[in-house]
Formats: sequence, structure tokens, C-alpha cells
Amino acid sequence: MWLLIAIFVLGATYTLAISPHSSFNRAGLAGASGRIDTGKKFGVSIGNNPRDIEVKFTALGFEKVELTKARSCHGFDYAEDQNLQLWFDDSWRRGTLCVVSSGSRIMYLSWSYGVGFP
Repeated sequence: MWLLIAIFVLGATYTLAISPHSSFNRAGLAGASGRIDTGKKFGVSIGNNPRDIEVKFTALGFEKVELTKARSCHGFDYAEDQNLQLWFDDSWRRGTLCVVSSGSRIMYLSWSYGVGFP
């Protein structure tokens, strides 16, 4: 019995704290959504170059997808001069992340996660 408990605790610790996907795993379990325009979330720092995100999200297995509504992402509308990248996390977490940039600078990151979404 103790062995099963230890295995569960180690698995949960890895999944929620150590794994490269840990911040995404926590968002998937919580059904989180939101947007930032300062700071850092999911390894994305506001102000960084959006090309860095393409490499990171592709390496994590996310798929870049087309927007369903032009100039809009997660309920927020953006200007013509802003570039929007929508990424789909097709794992059990079922979520999307939207990176909004202007020039070579990330301006916003929004996300929507929840098991069974979309």
C-alpha cells in the first residue's frame, strides 16, 4: 500500500511541478483562462521575440492553427498592426494559447484551458 502511495505522490509531483509541461498541466486541471500584458506565463515573457515561442511551442508538441475570427483571440480584439499566433495543445489538457506581437516584441499572451475543451 505504501508503495502505491509513494508512486502516486512521485507521479503527481513530476506532473505538476517538475515536468516541462507542469504549468500547462496545472492550467488543464484547473480549467484556467486569462491574459497577461506584463510578466511571464507558460514560459512566455512579455517583451520577448515571438520567434522564440514558435520554437518552444513546437518542441512541446503544440500545433499552430488558424484563427476562427480575424483579429480576435479569446474574446479580445486586436489592431491590424498586431500579429496573432494561435497554438493548440491537443493533449488531455485541451487548450489554446494566443501570442500577440507587434514587430519583434510579444505584447500579450492569452490562454484557455480545460479538460474536454474545445
